[in-house]
Amino acid sequence: YYLIGIAPIFAIFLAKGMIEFWNTPALKIAVIIIAITFLGKNAYLHYNFFRNNLTGESHISLGNQVTALNWIYQDANGRPFTLRIYVPPVIPYSYDYLLSWLQEKDAKYLPTEDQPLFYALNEVDTDHADNLKLWLENQGGYGQIKKTLQFGGISITKREK
Repeated sequence: YYLIGIAPIFAIFLAKGMIEFWNTPALKIAVIIIAITFLGKNAYLHYNFFRNNLTGESHISLGNQVTALNWIYQDANGRPFTLRIYVPPVIPYSYDYLLSWLQEKDAKYLPTEDQPLFYALNEVDTDHADNLKLWLENQGGYGQIKKTLQFGGISITKREK
């Protein structure tokens, strides 16, 4: 998550190294072996990703996130609401961005605190299930559950005071 900027640098150095190997006739075999290994491993991972049902219980994508937020706005029907978000990296930057994007794109309003209408949105967290369980328990004081929905790996709980 925090090292995402290192991947492009690594790819540049790898490409430069492979070009140097390719220019040396004796090392062309090494380039071919590296390329076959890299492509084989990535083809397997991509095949498994696309073979999975994209609405599977652990699938999280931009499409699922936008669909979940659009459902919340549609369900709120213009009423102000509170939205609490749990994501495995703890800080919901993607949702902060999506909420402001929806505000600009579709003239939607931002959630506010201390509203009778409350939504708890969480992404599946298999690595830290205890953290998610504790977070869900903490949301229990915000009224009675009216509805629970699932959008792939994203769950929404609607509560009203």
